[in-house]
Amino acid sequence: GIELDHYKPEAKSAHFRNEFDISADTKLVGSIGRMVWQKGFEFLIRAIPEIIDTVPDMKFVFVGEGPLKPELEGLVKRLGLKDYVVFTGYRKDIKEILSTLDLLVVPSLLEGFPMIILEAMAMAKPIIATRINGITEQITDQHDGMLVPMENSVELAKAVLHCVNNRSFANQMGICARETVEKKFSVEKMASATEKL
Repeated sequence: GIELDHYKPEAKSAHFRNEFDISADTKLVGSIGRMVWQKGFEFLIRAIPEIIDTVPDMKFVFVGEGPLKPELEGLVKRLGLKDYVVFTGYRKDIKEILSTLDLLVVPSLLEGFPMIILEAMAMAKPIIATRINGITEQITDQHDGMLVPMENSVELAKAVLHCVNNRSFANQMGICARETVEKKFSVEKMASATEKL
């Protein structure tokens, strides 16, 4: 469960953007997790060329460490995306990073019950994620997030562009996401549900 009073959607931290020289006007899309095959990061990377063809003023940050990091960095280089992608390595300031993202993308192929989605929901962030077990327990498509098929860079690109080009839709998803966490996934609700079980 989420300790809701630790997550303040109105808080905006400029520190992360300043550190990586990303302007306040640049649309910032983030993906956060271990660099392992289960997270499906390569499918977001492969979606980037189509996204930046339409909205060139964008940056994509991949936060985390893991065995696939060199391979993913190589893919970014081969696709000519070095100006658009930042690999941050391991970070402890996840709340601050979430506060400055315009969009969180979770392109996973296999999950249990990803906490990063609940954290982003608690920060009222629009989320695009794959339609897989675990995630479908957290997100209702088009209500508090968008769900796309896994291993599908084309649909990922479409969803990202839809959110970027429809700010009111994206913002409303973020508001609904915070409400979902408050209703279903607060630490108090989860403890109570566990006690009942």
